Formats: sequence, C-alpha cells, structure tokens
Amino acid sequence: MTAVEIGKPIGARVIAAASTPEKLRVAADRGADALINYSSEKLTDRVMALTDGAGANVCFDPVGGELFHAALSSLGWGGRILIIGFVAGVPSIPAKSVARQEPLGARQRVTLFPLVRARQAPALRRLL
Repeated sequence: MTAVEIGKPIGARVIAAASTPEKLRVAADRGADALINYSSEKLTDRVMALTDGAGANVCFDPVGGELFHAALSSLGWGGRILIIGFVAGVPSIPAKSVARQEPLGARQRVTLFPLVRARQAPALRRLL
C-alpha cells in the first residue's frame, strides 16, 4: 500500500497487485488506478494489457520469490524495479546477465550500479 501512497501524490498511474480481494480493496480505497489479483491472473499479462504493451516504468516489489520474475518481466524498456523485501523468498537472478547488462527478458535490462561498499567488492567479484 505504500507504493500507492507514494505514487499517487506525485501523479503516477498506480497499478496495484495483491493476492486477495481484501488487499486489493485497501489499495483501491487508497487510490490505485487499476488492480491485479496475482492469485488468479498472470501479473505480466495484466500489466502489459493495462499499459497497452508498454510495460511499467517502476515496480515496487516487497514480495520477491516467484513474483519477482513476473514483476521484472512486467517492466517496459528502461523500467526500474525497487526490491523492498523478500517475504516469499530471495529470487535467483543470473549474475552474468546483470554484470554484462544482457536482457533478462524482452523488455528491460538490469544494470549493476556501483553501490557496493569497498570491503564487499571482492565478494561480489567472486560471484561474477
């Protein structure tokens, strides 16, 4: 619900996704423009339909797990995903794709930003 409360005041069109009608009702009450129940609908397909195939500019993902991949593939070109938590588990992301900036899907790219502390850099290099 935080994404709705942040997005609406800055003029964003907010598409809220949740697993239950109750959670979607709360999102609607807070101003979400469109709703997706990812328990009964494919997240990527619905986002693409709601955006006329363009995909989302930003995805706020507090869930992770398998939903991370659906959220990632819902992004449009140049889209950004904000990973807030991993309630459903930590997703597996191919490190080579991130490091080489290869497409993970047909619509977006993930870029590795240099936000790693100096003492963490050697561990990150070993993973890549």
